[in-house]
Amino acid sequence: MHQSCVPLRIPEKINKRLQKSGKASGENIRRIPKRKVTMGKSINAKELIANRYGKEGTKERENFRDDAFSYYFGEIIKNRRKELHMSQEDLAVKVGKKRPYISRIENGEDIRLSNFALLAKALGLSIELKTE
Repeated sequence: MHQSCVPLRIPEKINKRLQKSGKASGENIRRIPKRKVTMGKSINAKELIANRYGKEGTKERENFRDDAFSYYFGEIIKNRRKELHMSQEDLAVKVGKKRPYISRIENGEDIRLSNFALLAKALGLSIELKTE
């Protein structure tokens, strides 16, 4: 059975490069087959997490929560570092750590609160603690 195809949309920046190189914008453009999309049943996020990582209160679920926080904090550090156009090496020097340590933090390794505060300060971030 023949699948219909849609042309690949070329971003303007790349299209300009193609024009400068002498190639017409439509030349040698790959075509991507359309995919049939079928709607599945809705998924409850709480059920999905419980099925994958255990029910609330279990050791597996607590481990998942701890890993999720470590990942989240690593993403905060990485995104802010990139906003400031700093390399991992630059940040490591600024806080007196080694570059591999910064990499491990950004990849979700658990971080001590004192080191998180040190990194946050170096990146111009503040940490706020509130009572519930």
